[in-house]
Amino acid sequence: MGVGAFGVAIGVQNQLWDYAVRTNFKSARKWSEFNSLKPNQKNFRYNHTLGKTGNNFLKVTKGLGYIGAGVNVDFESANAFI
Repeated sequence: MGVGAFGVAIGVQNQLWDYAVRTNFKSARKWSEFNSLKPNQKNFRYNHTLGKTGNNFLKVTKGLGYIGAGVNVDFESANAFI
């Protein structure tokens, strides 16, 4: 349960940061428009809005979210056999 809550908290935080990046510019403010941007355009927007350190921190927390989700799945799978 603790790992799941951690994953949810990381997910909410990442969604708020993504929202802040999207709404900081006049174009591509919707999810569909933002996701259609090239990777270098997205990276420019993240760096401009969050700064280089904030952008790197966001990448780390997204990675932690994926790791936490994997650990949670493994933990729940192990509990299913007990």
